[in-house]
Amino acid sequence: MSDNLPTFAPTKPQANDIPILERDYRFAELTLVYLRKCDPQGWNRRILEVVTLIPKWLESGPEEVRPERRLGGSSFYTVHFRRSKMPVANAIEYYSRIRGGVAVDIPQTADEKAANATPFTVPATPIAEEPPWPAVACEIDGEYFWQKSPFWGFFSGGIRRHQLLASAQANEVLSGLVLKEREKAMGYLQELLPFELTERPGLLGSCHLVLPNPLFGDVHTRLETSTPPRLNVRLHSYPGADISTLKATFREFRPDGQINVIKVPNVSNLFSVDFGHEPHKVSFEIVCATRGVLFSSPPTTFVHSIDINMGLITAKRKVFVPSNPPGGTPETFEVPVVGSTTKSTTGSSTPSAEGLLSVLKDQMQREASLDAESSQRWFDDVAQAKAAIREIIAKATRSIRIVDPYLGARELQSFALATTSSRSSIEIMTSAAYLKEDGHKAGIQLAKHVKSLAVQGFTNKIEVRVMGGKKPGIHDRFLIADDEAWLLGSSLNEFGARGTMMVRLRTPEAIRAEIDKVWVKAIPLEQYEGNSPKP
Repeated sequence: MSDNLPTFAPTKPQANDIPILERDYRFAELTLVYLRKCDPQGWNRRILEVVTLIPKWLESGPEEVRPERRLGGSSFYTVHFRRSKMPVANAIEYYSRIRGGVAVDIPQTADEKAANATPFTVPATPIAEEPPWPAVACEIDGEYFWQKSPFWGFFSGGIRRHQLLASAQANEVLSGLVLKEREKAMGYLQELLPFELTERPGLLGSCHLVLPNPLFGDVHTRLETSTPPRLNVRLHSYPGADISTLKATFREFRPDGQINVIKVPNVSNLFSVDFGHEPHKVSFEIVCATRGVLFSSPPTTFVHSIDINMGLITAKRKVFVPSNPPGGTPETFEVPVVGSTTKSTTGSSTPSAEGLLSVLKDQMQREASLDAESSQRWFDDVAQAKAAIREIIAKATRSIRIVDPYLGARELQSFALATTSSRSSIEIMTSAAYLKEDGHKAGIQLAKHVKSLAVQGFTNKIEVRVMGGKKPGIHDRFLIADDEAWLLGSSLNEFGARGTMMVRLRTPEAIRAEIDKVWVKAIPLEQYEGNSPKP
């Protein structure tokens, strides 16, 4: 291969181009949440920090130092929130020092400076950056997690962002805190942040540089009903903003792939794009020659019409449900009764091209079939059902958890031991209601079987817990293998003997959290065994 091939440098925003940044932004706003240990060997640790450059068109909020939150009456730890301002060039230098792994003095508010307050330091931490400095990422239009975050407000026109992620794990950022202190800290952070840090532990210890769009706000698109249809684009530039350096690129997609690229060399506040036909999906980006990508949208379809069904409530039905057990207070509820409905259509109801509709229909049917195969399965054959569950368990490399109120020694042997990884932990949750049947026969057999596995040299860690009470805390059956969670339609002791379903859950972490609540309260099998009759 020749070493003389031409190279092309992409246009990308430079987060360290101070002259451009000082031209676009008035000052920087630094928002910091940190943990402090209050003793002679005390320290400060960054929980989350944001350096936001404030555009000239935007008014910023006041500087703020909120009262500390102590994590318990006798705790040495406090959580702090503060917001201060600083010049743009100083903010970039400050951010660069954090990026370089250098300890930094936290910028003071005007009141703190006037009072000659003693500055304090947040120590250096190992940092992983994304994207590579000095590039900044333009968030795709529609991904509003950061844009609408009340932690640093909503910015019309979107933002560009660079992030520094702490290499330390979450338990290291909050190391030293006992469980109650962690819970109090997370409760306070939940008041400040629009997300659960426990669900995004990678953000603990992180620092972010946020650059709001300095030239224009929202971008609106509308497909004109002309022949052929044209895409009208309205860009709301800010007063005094120079948009002469903006260019746009539009990409058209059909169901089978991309078919077109149209470049607009000179973007104005209102312009049109002619595809020569009605487009199916369109994505586009607006790029500044000196600032890089300022706006980006994913492939998006256009709404031609909306069907509205309106119903008129003509009566209310009051329903009485007998109490269980009899003699108690009956349950009552009301149901609105809709006597008639009307349908109206807003927009054009003209159907799309016949070929497009045919391809879309085929694609939707294929996707639905693939989704059903991967997320839900029907069984009416025991051998096939067992093979499917054993296959899921065999793929797990970290952990397996089976929740089944009727799980005993036979099911443990038949399914849980199908793991192929010697390091996978196995957690079983069954019920006292089942284990105590027939003079605690099932419980005695299960305990005996778990002990025998250790004697036989089975290396996987096995933990069995028993849900107490006449009715177990969990009724349904679950199989959790690593990051997947499945809902089973029947207990494993007869799974597949009759028609039953197995459904993969889309939010496994939420389900795991609910199961964990019952798991903590459940009795370890060794303790349950000690309270059960001996053979």
